[in-house]
Amino acid sequence: MWEVHLERIAPGAKTAKDTEARIEGFLKRPNATEVVLRKDGELVGCAFSFEESEGEIKKEIPYANLFAKPKTRVFQIKGVNIRRNHRGQGLGQMITEKIMEETKKKGATKIVLSTFPEKDNPAPNLYQKLGFQEVAPNQDPKSFYMVYEYVENEDSN
Repeated sequence: MWEVHLERIAPGAKTAKDTEARIEGFLKRPNATEVVLRKDGELVGCAFSFEESEGEIKKEIPYANLFAKPKTRVFQIKGVNIRRNHRGQGLGQMITEKIMEETKKKGATKIVLSTFPEKDNPAPNLYQKLGFQEVAPNQDPKSFYMVYEYVENEDSN
């Protein structure tokens, strides 16, 4: 049975210390969220999101103007990971949709994420399918940024 839910990774989980420090760094950020994916209790994947200030975004993506509209709240998604032996089953989409849902609940108007632009990386295609667009043309080929913008009244009809 697949479960996608909010959860802190249990203390004592078998992760490297640098990974634990990275996770803790994400979770200390404003409006941080961790989403995990488990199958029959086994940790299969995770993703993190947090709210970013305009200053922090400018440090990371100086060529992007994500705060052009008033009341813009930008969240960043980091660490979307699925264990290799579970890839190719739609789990990346499942966990990404859940983290997007959580950012919207926290008031995000935009989401930004980075991915690797390698030809064999399916992530950019997944993100594009979910509505993300390239932040700016001619990006640094090592860091490819994409953005999703919530449409006003997206849920109302």
